[in-house]
This record gives sequence, C-alpha cells and structure tokens, in this order.
Amino acid sequence: MKGKLNMFMTADGNMRKPHNLRIGNKEFEVVSEFKNLGNIIENNNRNDRCIKERIQTGNKAYYANLQMLKNKIISRRSKLQIHKTLIRPVVTYGAETWTLTAAEENALRRFERKVLRKIYGPVVDKGERGIRYNN
Repeated sequence: MKGKLNMFMTADGNMRKPHNLRIGNKEFEVVSEFKNLGNIIENNNRNDRCIKERIQTGNKAYYANLQMLKNKIISRRSKLQIHKTLIRPVVTYGAETWTLTAAEENALRRFERKVLRKIYGPVVDKGERGIRYNN
C-alpha cells in the first residue's frame, strides 16, 4: 500500500541515486519534495514555489472579496478587517517555516500593497489624483 506516510526525504545533495528505505515489511519511497499542510517542502530548502503558490491563493481570496473592498458603503476600518481576517491569513499560512530571500519578501510586499491600494483608494485633492504617503 503506497500512501503519503510511506515516503521520506533526504537533504543530502551528495547522494547520486537515492534508494528506497526498507524497515521490516514497510518500504519507504525517496522523494525530493512533498506537500505538507499546504506548503511544498523541497530537499534543496527553497521556498519560491511555495510562496508563489501562496500568493496565487491570496489572489483568489482577494478577487473573491473584491466586491466588498470596492463597496463605498463599507468603511475603511471594516475593509481592513476583511483584509486581516480573510486575505492575509491565506497568504501567510505556514510562513513560520519560510526563509525569505529579498525577491520573495518583495513579492509578498507587492501583494500586500495591491490589497491596501484597493482599500484606501487614490488621493483626490482639488479634483486631481495624487500619491498617498505614509504620513
């Protein structure tokens, strides 16, 4: 019977051809990657595929809630609460195990800014659009 629990992963990059492990009457298959709790874990300790997948999943959550974020009746405070409870947790699920590169960190920040731009909207001063600053 081949199932998810009959696999193991090695992080040894010097192994030329990994072979299956046999303990008693159980045989464990060698894998180079597996999915655990929604995160892709690879033997080369890279997170780029996992983070890209998380951002894609966050985009799905973002577009599922886009009508609420565009709604002019809902306050900004409520929209921020929607973002913090429905969108951000989808993206950051499993983030405790990530080791981020600068590019991955920037990709996560770009996604966050996209959502916040939709919530806060443009700055309109005397009929002209401007740039929103942090002050």
